[in-house]
Amino acid sequence: MDKIPGTKLDINESDNIAKKIIKTLNPNDLDPLELWKELKKITKNEIINYYKENPIKKYYMLYTDYSKKETNYVFITEKEEVINFIKNEFNEEYDLGYDMIISDIAFKKIIMGNHDGILVTR
Repeated sequence: MDKIPGTKLDINESDNIAKKIIKTLNPNDLDPLELWKELKKITKNEIINYYKENPIKKYYMLYTDYSKKETNYVFITEKEEVINFIKNEFNEEYDLGYDMIISDIAFKKIIMGNHDGILVTR
């Protein structure tokens, strides 16, 4: 979690935003395997280009910690920090990544990454 850029929101605000992000990603409350079938795999370069071309400047980054009690941490992050995070922390060839969901602040575009470096969108 130390590598996640931006400002961590307080736990109450994080929970509310996390619920909106998750509902946007999974509006039909599908189980994880079914959800993966609905999502479209995209490349790291496609994601980076999307962010570079998008006029939105701030994004939410959602990380869920399952180690003790399921806890959602949401960070508000500048566009350039999101781009750099994806560049530096995702590498599908070497199975490197984060279990992370990134959303614009309007909850219109959701990108999900996993620990194997795979990136998907709805």
